[in-house]
Amino acid sequence: MKYVLCTANKDAKTIDDLKEFAVLPREWVDGSDVELGSRFPQVIPVAVLRNQEGKILVYSRKGSEGRLHGFKSLAVGGHVDIEDIATSIIVTKDIKRSIFEGLQRELQEEAGVFAYLQEEDFEYVIYQPTDEVSSVHLGLVTVINVDEIKLGEELSFSSWFHIDEIKEEELEPWSQFILRRLKNES
Repeated sequence: MKYVLCTANKDAKTIDDLKEFAVLPREWVDGSDVELGSRFPQVIPVAVLRNQEGKILVYSRKGSEGRLHGFKSLAVGGHVDIEDIATSIIVTKDIKRSIFEGLQRELQEEAGVFAYLQEEDFEYVIYQPTDEVSSVHLGLVTVINVDEIKLGEELSFSSWFHIDEIKEEELEPWSQFILRRLKNES
């Protein structure tokens, strides 16, 4: 059974607002019990990868979340799992550190990227209970500038685009939100 980091703070605006955590079996909070998953959304740290030309990595979704297949994404990342949680508790005695550990692991696996992350690097929180997937996940978003990446299997169908070249209607809901934020900031 896989365990994931969840939070009761779905109204959080920043990572500092996340103070109440639970480590729950993923199958309990991943759609099989929408009420429980909505009360304790899974914490998903993600990064938008931007190259030296200012282009954003966009990839076609595949991987473990079948409900998002067919959409494109700007967000590289994933669940904070029990190994990330154990490492952070043992080393730093800070469960929030597991969020950084989880994203760092995902970036290494999916893009061959190392980035030392801190709380202030996460620019915003996404919680959109508008669909079955989004209602059980809470996203923490950062933008990372990269020199080069080594694409893993999940990112094998990807390309770099300027913000104004990305078609919002082709994106998953979180990536639509991220794209709007990026456009407002530029």
